[in-house]
Amino acid sequence: MADIVVLKHVRLTRALQAIETAAASLDGELVALRTAGQAGLLGDHAEEATLLRTYVRTLRVLLQAMTPDEVDEAGLSERHALAEAAVSRCAVALRVLELPAGGGSLSGIA
Repeated sequence: MADIVVLKHVRLTRALQAIETAAASLDGELVALRTAGQAGLLGDHAEEATLLRTYVRTLRVLLQAMTPDEVDEAGLSERHALAEAAVSRCAVALRVLELPAGGGSLSGIA
């Protein structure tokens, strides 16, 4: 039984690491978009917004696929919560991102 717990821990740790890395990358992308928007360098980028929204949803689905019992059993509850917080911050940043030059707001897309 201990081997199963160790394997779950390794699998979940790797999954959480991938999600954390993806959230950090997405956060960097959103910061760059916000900076470009503030400089007036963005137009209407609906396709990019859709892609970023899909990215956030995918990360959320991956986190939800980890059941609370298996996360607790692997001792990764705190790390899971941190990954959820990182993905939530990206979702909020995506919702408040505004695209100038007629692009309007991306409000409500994440």
